[in-house]
Amino acid sequence: MNRAYLRQPDWMDLGHSYADAVSYMYQSMTGYIRLRADRDFVMILIGDHQPAAAVSGEGAPWDVPVHIIASRRPVLDRLMADGFRPGLTPGRPALGPMSSLTTTLLEALGNRESAVARVP
Repeated sequence: MNRAYLRQPDWMDLGHSYADAVSYMYQSMTGYIRLRADRDFVMILIGDHQPAAAVSGEGAPWDVPVHIIASRRPVLDRLMADGFRPGLTPGRPALGPMSSLTTTLLEALGNRESAVARVP
């Protein structure tokens, strides 16, 4: 972490800094998961926004990645049936708007009431 503070950002090429930040996040999450590998868990990682246009380019979509890490195979199977894919690289097309994510997650976690109230 300290080396990140020591490095001067290149304001004309933020791609390296963005890649470093994403790498740090994945390393942190990996360490956390390793410490709790013996526990039953469902972890939901939601991107808060897309990178700056200097990184993603002009006209990049506003979609954000959603990753589910779980020890519960049935939860993962239900999410895969809804279009989630294994791995960390987001694909196209997007599965839907963020407003439908809560219902999708509740259904995958076994909340039957949300399945009845699902709005198409």
